[in-house]
Amino acid sequence: MATGEGAALGQMLEEASSEVRRAFLWFGSFAAYFATTVAATTHENLLRGTAVKLPLLNVDLPIVGFYIIGPLAFLLLHAWLLFQLFLLASRSRALISAVGPREAQLLGPSFPPTQYLLGGLGAFRPVFGIAIWLTVILAPALILCFVQIRFLPYHARSITGFHIGLVVIDTLMALVLWGLTIRGLAIRDRHRELDLEPQPPRRTPRWLGIAGYAGLGAFAVLTLWFSWSVAALPVDEAAAPHELAPVDGRPADPCAPEPVMEVVEAPPAASPNPTDNPAFCTSLLRVQDYPFMYEPRRAFEGAPPRQMLCLSYLLFEAPTTPLDMRRNLVVRGKSFSPPDQAPRLGTGFDLRGRDLRFADLTGSDFTAADLRGADLFGAELENTILRSADLGDVSESEFNLCEGFTTADGNGNAFCRTVARAANLQRAQLQGARLRKIDLRLARLADADLTGADLVEADATGAQMPGANLSAGRMRGIRLDEAGMREVRATGADLTCARARRADLSAADLSTATAGRIRLADADLDEARLVGAYMPRADLTGASLGGAFLEGVDLRASKLVGARWSVEPFGPAELGLVDLRGARLDLGALQEAVLGADVALPGGDVAPDAAMPTAFDAALVALLEPLLSRPDYRSGVIGRLESERNDTCAVRPYQATLADTLLAGACERDDRFTPGEWWVLQIARRTSLAGARKLPAADSEAFTRCVTGPPPSPGACDPQPWVPVDTPASASP
Repeated sequence: MATGEGAALGQMLEEASSEVRRAFLWFGSFAAYFATTVAATTHENLLRGTAVKLPLLNVDLPIVGFYIIGPLAFLLLHAWLLFQLFLLASRSRALISAVGPREAQLLGPSFPPTQYLLGGLGAFRPVFGIAIWLTVILAPALILCFVQIRFLPYHARSITGFHIGLVVIDTLMALVLWGLTIRGLAIRDRHRELDLEPQPPRRTPRWLGIAGYAGLGAFAVLTLWFSWSVAALPVDEAAAPHELAPVDGRPADPCAPEPVMEVVEAPPAASPNPTDNPAFCTSLLRVQDYPFMYEPRRAFEGAPPRQMLCLSYLLFEAPTTPLDMRRNLVVRGKSFSPPDQAPRLGTGFDLRGRDLRFADLTGSDFTAADLRGADLFGAELENTILRSADLGDVSESEFNLCEGFTTADGNGNAFCRTVARAANLQRAQLQGARLRKIDLRLARLADADLTGADLVEADATGAQMPGANLSAGRMRGIRLDEAGMREVRATGADLTCARARRADLSAADLSTATAGRIRLADADLDEARLVGAYMPRADLTGASLGGAFLEGVDLRASKLVGARWSVEPFGPAELGLVDLRGARLDLGALQEAVLGADVALPGGDVAPDAAMPTAFDAALVALLEPLLSRPDYRSGVIGRLESERNDTCAVRPYQATLADTLLAGACERDDRFTPGEWWVLQIARRTSLAGARKLPAADSEAFTRCVTGPPPSPGACDPQPWVPVDTPASASP
């Protein structure tokens, strides 16, 4: 019969067991609901930021808040359970010391964890031991790792670091508290120490205890390594978009002269990485490839290299992953467009500053979405709808959205850009989108529709955009060096001060484009079509113009030294109504082209701004007037009128005639003009020059209702000097 002390200790053990039961109930219920909720989280939920209910408390939380508060509450409940088990173990030790292990098992409650700590359960002891070990040690760590994995596609480095910290704390806490809980229990009998009646010897093998502690330690090491190294955002991916983002040293004014730099040939390509083999990750026993790094095959030629742990690739980035686990968002064919039929620019789905690296958003609808400051490095946006979306630079008041992308221009002025480097935008719909100063280096834009898009000072170096539609696009100061732009349609586009050295513009249509001071050195313009283009001060040094069609093109004061006018198999270029006054070119080489009768060749005493014959202007009107019925051509003609007036501070007869044609009957047709366009057209129309039709006084106020808001002040006009682009100051006239 138990002594009074034994009975009292047994009662205390019963109370401790009740606390452990409650702790198990709370922890188990919360863990079940929590793990189910996390498993039900989709990539679309992560992208939308859908509200999620916190288990047991039934509280709606934003998905980011859920993935912060939920794991923290789970850790606290697990800590409470471990602490209650530690207290239960201390009561068990006290009872064993008082009455011995055999009597303690009889006095103790039948609760399996209590009996396990008392050394009971008989033949079922190993089964319950494994169950308790899985519940108390393994399952919590796995659930926290699972939470970390499910939230990885959100690409929030701070929150992922928080999850890693929780895994570390939980693993070390379980290692310490569980070690203290089982210390001295169920390892060996104590009947000899307590001088009880002799019992048959029943010692637990010593190696079994050592193996248990070793397994616990190995589990902790593997868990920490997996959370820290495998289920995390790789460092090289996180740094890749930002290494090349700064543009310090770039002139703040894209039209400012730049020194011509000698191009150094790239070194020969290195031999293929031995790990660049899809079958490599199926054999991890190759010791020579330690530490099992893997470089996935590049998605396209010229794509930035990536390297990661082989296990990370197998679990998160292989074509088929376990349980479809991904660390990059995959949301295909979903609609995120606003309900408005005609949404305004950037007023739709808010994705400002989001990290969407390597996200797969193929075929989704992001009409009017706000993506300013977002990181779309390597994202899959094929066939994505981005009409009226805002992917431009971020104002200084919102720099907190993209601190990692903040850079500076040549004058030290900070700005923050959206990154879409190496993104796949093939066949994307970007009509009217704002992409000002965006980083599009190495991006793929084949057959994309960028009609009317704002690409001012964007960086599309090395981008591939064959067949893209850039009509009426605003691309002043854009960088297109070495870009692939075969068969691009850029009618009516503003390419003033653009830089497209060594770009492939073969078979491109640049009709009515405004491209003053454009840099096209060594560019390929074979079979290009340039009708009515305005390209004074352009740099076409060494450009290839075989089979090109130039009619009504203004190339005054341009550099054409080394240009090839006839290239096999395209044949010679055709020139008509081309203004070459003041241009620098080899007249002997020009004879290879087919010259029309109205080509204004450079002369020693003819200035670029000298008066042209009336017949030349009449021919320009006959060429350009039929093009005004097309919206993209019309915007290009208006841009030509504005640019030429700013260059000369005068209005030629053909400009006044075209302005009269544009404004005649505009209100009756309900054609809309911006205040700037309206003012330029009015200046040209009201100018009394020979051959120009005058505006009747009765109609002077009739056109104000065709614009939104009052016209701006004309301001003073300072004619621009006719100096070719990138000409040293010492060589300026």
